[in-house]
Amino acid sequence: MTLTTHAMAFDRFGAADVLAPHRVELPEPGPGQVRVRVRTAAVNPLDWKIRRGGMTELFPVPLPHVPGLEAAGVVEAVGPDVGGLDVGDEVFGRTSTGSYAAHALAEARNLARRPHALGWAEAAVIPTAAETALRCFAYLGLERGETLLFHAAAGGVGTLALQLAAARGIRVIGTASEHNHAYVRKLGGEPVSYGEGLTERVRRLSPRGVDAAIDGAAPWRRPSR
Repeated sequence: MTLTTHAMAFDRFGAADVLAPHRVELPEPGPGQVRVRVRTAAVNPLDWKIRRGGMTELFPVPLPHVPGLEAAGVVEAVGPDVGGLDVGDEVFGRTSTGSYAAHALAEARNLARRPHALGWAEAAVIPTAAETALRCFAYLGLERGETLLFHAAAGGVGTLALQLAAARGIRVIGTASEHNHAYVRKLGGEPVSYGEGLTERVRRLSPRGVDAAIDGAAPWRRPSR
């Protein structure tokens, strides 16, 4: 008998209403994999870009397709050649079979144990945002004492980038809506408002300019120095 589980999937490309409940085969972990009972699944821009059919050349998917890049949950089954993870471990990270499901497979190397101080929802959304922020810093090569202008500083990538910058001694001027200014300050950034006059507001904070800029509102653009 084939065991099944619940998932949200789409069998055609389109808007959000193409997503519907599906019964899918319960995945069995192979070498180096574990099966995770999903507690929370993250939603990323890539999910809706794939769902709309705009990424088929880069990310071809069979239909029906279960979307979702990352999740947090509990290890339910362990495949061969897995070390360091056991049934019952609470984990978060990237999935291999789509996280919009009650169960998902993941490569054990792509998971980490969930710290108890980190909530399920927060754990699920960390991997992609953190990796994006780290890649930006690696590309830009910013050093301690330099100044970064980060657009959309209160967003997912910005939340991680501001904390990474603070740990590295990098100053961040972050654009954000006024109701998010306190949040940006809490993360170690210096907030400025969007809109007309932005250039002048940034110059008042940093008269000699900035060393680099990242547009967190358009993550598919390559960051420029």
